[in-house]
Amino acid sequence: MVLSGKRVFSETFRIVKERFGALLGIWGVYFGMQLALFAVFGLMIGSAVLSGFAGADPQQSPGAGLGAGMIIGVILFYLAYLLVIMAQYGAMTSAASPLQQPTFGDALKDGLRSAPTMLGVIVLLGIGYVIGAMVIGLISAALVAALGSAGGLVVGLAMLAAAIYMFSRLVVLLPVAAVERIGNPITVISRTWSLTAGNVFKIILINIVMIVMVVIVAGLAIAPAMGSFAELNQTIQSGGAPSFAGMGLTFLLMLVAGIIFAIFGAALQAAIHAELAGDSATNLDQTFA
Repeated sequence: MVLSGKRVFSETFRIVKERFGALLGIWGVYFGMQLALFAVFGLMIGSAVLSGFAGADPQQSPGAGLGAGMIIGVILFYLAYLLVIMAQYGAMTSAASPLQQPTFGDALKDGLRSAPTMLGVIVLLGIGYVIGAMVIGLISAALVAALGSAGGLVVGLAMLAAAIYMFSRLVVLLPVAAVERIGNPITVISRTWSLTAGNVFKIILINIVMIVMVVIVAGLAIAPAMGSFAELNQTIQSGGAPSFAGMGLTFLLMLVAGIIFAIFGAALQAAIHAELAGDSATNLDQTFA
């Protein structure tokens, strides 16, 4: 389907306006999950460290027995964290989709359901990235050997172009998984690839324009407090001790900007997906196909 930038922008801002409360609520629920996950991870690491030191051999270096357990714990934490992040954005994309009007609970379920699928997508794309990096590495070595620094410049530009191209082709992965409720990672990738075919340039332009617009919106949202932020930055540069109030304000500003980017990002992905998929998104009831 031909992509219309005008309709995408119109839908994005309409979604943000009409569903802002639901999107903010979903963001908040999953943000609470992230905080809880960090708290549990901190307690586990603290307990492991104390146990490791308590049972350590006095002749060994401190913490020598923590290695394997610590590594496994960190890996499990990051897997859980990645699943929560995928669920968060999947739920927000589901809630923002013009193709449906899910309840708050249904959107949360869509996020949880899509998270394992997206983890599988990430694994597959990661394997592809490793293979691609090996091929590019061989080509890069040949070009640099033949052309010197000019070869390195050519490779750098080619890699940047490839990254932008891949982003534009895979931009609706989350809506395909969460909104169309497709559970097979390979099907999600192939469906996404087919939807974005022929619209690469428009998708790139739409995302560039939207990033500029969201930066402006975020800037307006945090502008009233920018004076305090500048004062905190000046204090740090002059070697002074920053106040807790200033540090708290900085965190709050970053949080507000992050929320705005997350909400607009979900709305934009949902709008692009709806524009590309249209009536072809007929598999909404397909789960883990």
